[in-house]
Amino acid sequence: MAKRSYMEMTNLILRRINEDDVTTTVSMTGKASIVGDLINDGQNMLFAESDWYTLYKERIFQTSDDVVIVVLDYSNLSSKAITITYNGTSYTITEGVDFDATINNRTTAQAIATALDALTWSQIIVQVNTASSTVVVKADPQNNKGLTVASTTADSDDLDVSLSNNDTYGLANDFGRGISLLDFTNNKSLAPSNFKTFDDSNPNLSTTGTPTHYSIQGGNYRLYPIPSGTNIMLEKYWKEPLTLTASTDYSELPLEAENALLKWVESEIWLYLNNSQKAQLMGQKFVHLLERAVETNDNILDEMKVVNSTYFAPLSTPIAFPRFPAHYPR
Repeated sequence: MAKRSYMEMTNLILRRINEDDVTTTVSMTGKASIVGDLINDGQNMLFAESDWYTLYKERIFQTSDDVVIVVLDYSNLSSKAITITYNGTSYTITEGVDFDATINNRTTAQAIATALDALTWSQIIVQVNTASSTVVVKADPQNNKGLTVASTTADSDDLDVSLSNNDTYGLANDFGRGISLLDFTNNKSLAPSNFKTFDDSNPNLSTTGTPTHYSIQGGNYRLYPIPSGTNIMLEKYWKEPLTLTASTDYSELPLEAENALLKWVESEIWLYLNNSQKAQLMGQKFVHLLERAVETNDNILDEMKVVNSTYFAPLSTPIAFPRFPAHYPR
């Protein structure tokens, strides 16, 4: 049996509640719209139920410095330039051409941030703290060399421009749940920890070196200690399933989970239609189908994991102790 498209799943549920098929999932109305929403809600619900093998993903990124710009005296910045090198290309903004130093340090910092944000470089995040007249330029972690040079023609008493070690790196846009974080450069697996421990151990953000631990803080990885060099990192994670919108979209959940998804949607739509008896029956079938889907998924995951036979463990052992590939130096 092949997986059903978004429109095929929508029409299947509509037929089961005696409604007409739709010819497109774009701009659906009435019960069709409710069914479409429930399918996406069901995806999110199932995502929380198991680590579905089709959602496994890897991403490589590298540690990279930030550029920190602090406006100290805006009145002396006439015609002064700021140059930043990103991935081997230099970008320059000049006062009076790209931004205006005016009113006060905070306003000037905002103007610098706006000018930097308008440059044609990609994968750059510009942050500004007007309270401290500080601009921070961050490279998205999925890059090549990152930010490597920062300079200005202004006097250091008027404008401070410098590279700064960076301990936070954005999660992937589709990040759902983390699995592990490996440092390819130093051949080690980082241990999970929490950012409160990092704050207690490094309150002044002055401890740098080779990262040994990581935490997830908001939408970022946070590394400890703060990387003092360029490290190639490999993250492994379970991605969130994409929201279905187009008629030809297919769920990123495995085929094994599709029947459970449809039964959950059917249970919810019957509940919406005030047919609690059918809703309860579909709910019971959903539980059974979910158990079967999770069992099948777990069997497939066992095949994806490394089994450690060093200690004569049975083949059913779910996962080995962390190991590096054979080509790593020992």
